[in-house]
Amino acid sequence: MGWPGLAFVAWCVAGQFVPLVNVIGYEYSVWLAIGLTALGLARGVCCAAHDDLWTQVFEESRVLGAACLVGVAVSLLNSVRVPVCEPVVGLAFVGVFSAGAIPSIVALSAASRALTGSRRLRAAFAGGMVLGSLVSSVVYIATQPDITVYNPYVGYFAGSIYDEALVGFGAHVWFRAWCFAWAGVILCLLALRTQPRALERRWLPGLVLILGVMWWHRGDLGIEKSRAYVVSELGGFASTEHVDVVYDASAFSAERLALLLYDHEAEFAAQAAFWGTEPRHRVTSFVYGSREEKGRLMGGRRTLVAKIWLGEMHITWSGIGSTTLSHEMAHLFLREDGRGPLNLASSFGLVPIMALVEGAATAAGWGGGEWDEHYWSVAMRDEGFAEDLETLLGPVGFWSRYSSRAYTLTGSFARYLIDTYGVASFREAYGGGTFDEAYGRDLGALVAEWEAWLDTLERSEALGRAARWRFDRSSLFGRRCARSIATRMDEGDRLLRAGDREAATTCFEQVIADDPNHVGRRLEIAARWFRIGETERALRQVEWVLAQEGASSAERAQAEELRADQRWLAGDAAAASETYQRLADASGTERDARRLLAKAMATASARSHPQTSAAVARALIAVPAVPDAVVVSELEHAWRVEGQPLAAYLALLRLAGATETTRVEALFEGAMASADAGAALAPVQRRNAVRALAMYHTEHGQPEACATWGAARSASRVGTGLRAQSERWLARCARGSMPSIP
Repeated sequence: MGWPGLAFVAWCVAGQFVPLVNVIGYEYSVWLAIGLTALGLARGVCCAAHDDLWTQVFEESRVLGAACLVGVAVSLLNSVRVPVCEPVVGLAFVGVFSAGAIPSIVALSAASRALTGSRRLRAAFAGGMVLGSLVSSVVYIATQPDITVYNPYVGYFAGSIYDEALVGFGAHVWFRAWCFAWAGVILCLLALRTQPRALERRWLPGLVLILGVMWWHRGDLGIEKSRAYVVSELGGFASTEHVDVVYDASAFSAERLALLLYDHEAEFAAQAAFWGTEPRHRVTSFVYGSREEKGRLMGGRRTLVAKIWLGEMHITWSGIGSTTLSHEMAHLFLREDGRGPLNLASSFGLVPIMALVEGAATAAGWGGGEWDEHYWSVAMRDEGFAEDLETLLGPVGFWSRYSSRAYTLTGSFARYLIDTYGVASFREAYGGGTFDEAYGRDLGALVAEWEAWLDTLERSEALGRAARWRFDRSSLFGRRCARSIATRMDEGDRLLRAGDREAATTCFEQVIADDPNHVGRRLEIAARWFRIGETERALRQVEWVLAQEGASSAERAQAEELRADQRWLAGDAAAASETYQRLADASGTERDARRLLAKAMATASARSHPQTSAAVARALIAVPAVPDAVVVSELEHAWRVEGQPLAAYLALLRLAGATETTRVEALFEGAMASADAGAALAPVQRRNAVRALAMYHTEHGQPEACATWGAARSASRVGTGLRAQSERWLARCARGSMPSIP
């Protein structure tokens, strides 16, 4: 194959030292397709045209096919150094995106040879066509809702790295069928140009017809999902004063739509107050009914997306006051402050500074978790795995780190700058990261100042343990078989929802076999097996985790909780109660404390209040899970009979979305009632009961909402998610933008 062949082999070998590319799979298939395209076009430009077109097509296809096999061999040999979890699936990706590119490459080579003139002209034509296709792909992603794109020469761009699991093969196969048809049309036209024969005349109309039919149905086939297709599939459109909302009509009743529109307009007002400005253009919000629907229509299942340069965002909506809406809308408020064609924070308008982009949005959607980003940052720094902020603010630092750590640290830094120096200085620095001009000091000095301020905040050993569980993970680039394991976990969950427990169990067992030392993954699988009644399998994973010296305290706590759940189900409430109480005392987040305390209280009173204990067990650990309506009925009955605040509290949480105000308020009073020692709710549970009542009043547009949020704020601790949530709602109260929906 001469020097092009040697360059191709070198390209394949180089890929074995690039994270993700170094295992045979989706990323390597794209890498290999790029090499095959360069090799095929180099041969097409340099080789003379053969007298018979089809003979030359066959010869070039054979050579490129052999080269593809060489690329596969290089990757498989590398599996001695880097383990491969799913070689068959990896080969399938190579078949679709690498070998599948050969017809398009061969057709372009033949077209370039058909040009009269020098090799330089042929090279310019072939290179220009490939470059044009890549530009077209970039323009498609930039202008359409979709964040995935197909390309005939390099295969497929899968969109956000935060969606680790890949979609099924169906759309990939249809795309390659589309490419094959196009290649056939081009080759038939070239053949008819020099050697008119009946064969080409018969094939050409059929291929053109296939292309026409596939183009008409390209959205349904998954080949290309245009804006018009997404809008049509969602089917709903509404406008507020400032926002156009395109929503999934099948997922929103009239009442839920009213809340959705209210939330968009109220959040717009909140962002305008926070940033001190409003977008010059209307904001468009695409709201998908489910994660799966979002993945089908625009490619990002777990990832919420704001295409800032278009003034639009793509979200799923969990209810009013959602911080995800705050985060994505904040991006759009900074559109005019960004630089370059994408209107982002960027160096010289060209290289995006994603740490600033995401940090700014996190600062605006403050405190969405159990603790705010300041306190999580403190815990990360204390535990020794906080990232260097100046590195995160570099060109690739943000993408190469575990996303949760990066979002939290940059969000804390951005919020500190805004609260300390004002939003105007931050907006000045945002566009190009020009901290010297905006603050009169360099980035290093500002980071040191922020770190010194964090050191003044209260420490918590329990929060440190929770931070280790939440943040001590590697990015997608550093995980073993990250793509295949994430995809198989998603497939296992899908099979569980479909009721195929045996196939789901096979998926999970394969994940364990592929990554046997991943403690967190084993715990995830154990929890799934507990939920479907595969108790023995789950307990084996729990005991394995507890036997690992390297397991963190947070991982051990989760394993012990799962084991206590099983003991409770088996009738040993006393042993379970001791474990729950010990874990609750050491828990780092209020969410964990609330759950563990509820279990501890129910098991401790199993003999004195059997109906409450049984109802709580069915609410929290029953296998299979009991429907909410049944759980609420059982909890309410137990509360009326035995008078335990815990039963009223858990019923209140499950009933918070109902419309019976008298019933909800009665449960709240029951939850907050005084009781004997050990039966009264703990402060962390009482705070959550107030939050549930405040959300109920808010969702139903009741005037008591503001006073209840005031009570929630008074009861909450500084730095917690409840404090941030209460303050967001109290700010809406002050602006007069609370719901008034009958």
